[in-house]
Parts: sequence; structure tokens; C-alpha cells
Amino acid sequence: GHSGMIVRINRGRPANLASEQRGAVELGTPSTRALLRCSLYCRTSSLRRMNSVLGTSDAITREPESAPRNNRCLEYRAVINQILLYAGATLPLIWAVAHLFPTQNVVAGFGAISVDNKRIITMEWINEAAALMFIAAVVFAVTWIDHTSTISTTVYWLSIVALNALSVISLLTAFKINFLPYKLCPVFFTTSSVLILLGMLL
Repeated sequence: GHSGMIVRINRGRPANLASEQRGAVELGTPSTRALLRCSLYCRTSSLRRMNSVLGTSDAITREPESAPRNNRCLEYRAVINQILLYAGATLPLIWAVAHLFPTQNVVAGFGAISVDNKRIITMEWINEAAALMFIAAVVFAVTWIDHTSTISTTVYWLSIVALNALSVISLLTAFKINFLPYKLCPVFFTTSSVLILLGMLL
């Protein structure tokens, strides 16, 4: 706050003060001119000392001129971050919805098993889709509210851990089955986690 005040004084006031006192010097008596010169010198020196103590410089005095450009860069960066985060949340959502459609066919593929086994398989199949939907939902929510907050960062890290855990499980199990959709599971999970990580850190 104080440095901003000094910068504004340093940029605007000395020039006005100098012009005013130069005019007064031209119109005044010799003694008045000497007094005004002394006053101008003292005030200018005081400002320079204050800038030196506060660490202000020409780079700082020029900061307002570059502020619009910096603000635009920050806005572009925020937009890119949000795009990456939304993309990272969209992938598991899409995969979860696609996961639900073949549920009956998947259960039927196990052949003649008991009703209880069919229910267990159905439950587990739907649970994975629900978990993916939940991850997508929380990432969407915190990104929409404030993607820069501490809570959002925590949610992103937890989502990354969960997605990579699912990816490892898929690599050790379904990936070994000769069926393309099963082999795509770790690809979707890992890609989603990478997008979220990039959106959080870039």
C-alpha cells in the first residue's frame, strides 16, 4: 500500500510541483526564489530517499503501463487452466456413461451363474461408473467455483490419486483381457489425471 502511494507521488506530483514552483520562481523576489528552490530541492530529495528506503525504482513506476498486458496474460492462463481441468473431468464422465450401457451384456457374458453372482457383478460394474461420475462431478464443481483455492487443489490431487489407482487396477486385471474397451480403461484414467495435473500446475 505504502509503496503504491510513493509510486503515484513519484510519477505525478513532482512534475506538477516543479512546474508550479518554477512559475513562482520566475515571478517572485530573489529571496522568494531562493526559498522556493530550497523547498523544491528538499521535497524532491525526500521523495528520492523514501523511494530508496522502500525499494522502489523506475521499473516499479512503469508497472501501471504494463499492468494491462500482465492482466491479459493472467486471464489467458486462467482460461487455459480451466479448459484443461474441464477436459480432465469430462473424460471419466464420458467413460462412466459408456460403462453403464453394456451392463446387461457384461453380466450375461459370465454364462450360467447364480442370481446372487449376477447381482454382485452388476453392483460392481455400476459402482465403477458411479465412482468415475463422482470424480468428474467434484472436479467440475470446484473448477466452476474457484479453481485456484486450496480446497480445489486438494480435490484435484485426490482425484489424480484415485484415477491413477483405478488405472493401475485396470492394468493388472481388465487390460489383460483381449477386448478393446477393457484395454482403454487405463488410457482414459491416466489421460484424465494428466489433464487435471496440467490444469492445476500450469
